[in-house]
Amino acid sequence: MYVPVLTPALRQQHEDYLRNRRHINAGAARFRAKTAIEVTTWRTTNLIERRRVIEELSGLLEPVFLLLIAEPEKTLKIETIQRVVAGYYKKSLTDICSTTRKHAILRPRYVGMYLARKFTRHSYPEIGRRYGGKDHTVVLYGVRSIARLVGDPSISQPPDTPAVAVDKELCEQIAVLKQMFGV
Repeated sequence: MYVPVLTPALRQQHEDYLRNRRHINAGAARFRAKTAIEVTTWRTTNLIERRRVIEELSGLLEPVFLLLIAEPEKTLKIETIQRVVAGYYKKSLTDICSTTRKHAILRPRYVGMYLARKFTRHSYPEIGRRYGGKDHTVVLYGVRSIARLVGDPSISQPPDTPAVAVDKELCEQIAVLKQMFGV
């Protein structure tokens, strides 16, 4: 009896996970687990066929493992982002991490949160903790609002979000900050 190891669904799952680098580790683990289950249920004695399938699996998983062992991308620390953003906007670090909701403080704080989400691998709750114990929804709101103002399509927006004109001044500020970080 032959049970196909590389189903179209598995191939599609593999391609989807290659597109999204945030889920690459989890995707590779799920893929290995799924194929291991299917290989163990495969009841054929044809050794040549098994070798062919194993070679095909190796070829399919090779890009995943190359991404996993590749030289890590340059990542910034949230503390570095906070210091640079506070200095750029001439605010103190305690102001950036405070609970005040003044517009003069909110914009730099949200820019810092946006850059932290964009250039670190930290989650919304972790970024919130580093910005004075903010809730993850505050970080999500800040990141989305800055992304909307700069026209960043990589940050998802809720479907009912109205379109806003791109703030060119803010785009220039973020470009300068990116140069300061070297990214």
